[in-house]
Amino acid sequence: MSMYAELLTMSYRQATSESRRTPKIADLLAQVISSRQRLDEIPAASGGASDDLAANIDYDLALFALCHARGIPVDLARFERPLAERERLERELAAHGIDLDELDPIG
Repeated sequence: MSMYAELLTMSYRQATSESRRTPKIADLLAQVISSRQRLDEIPAASGGASDDLAANIDYDLALFALCHARGIPVDLARFERPLAERERLERELAAHGIDLDELDPIG
């Protein structure tokens, strides 16, 4: 398992153990859009690897929660290739009527 997939798995376990309520789809969608915008705002040459990593994990966790709420299966092991898996989940959401590119003013 890649280091990113391991960090994501640990973050996912921590987030799910801390959350006891079932959020509304609108709240989950707002969280995905917000974290996606933060991800897009990180300058490529910022040198802030920890900020970049945190933004990626934050977005992926928000994406997981929204996919889970919409009945789309998520497999953390597939994040060996994070960009490919993220794109797959975004396509799945679009197939379920949630096109993130249309909803995200930056995307």
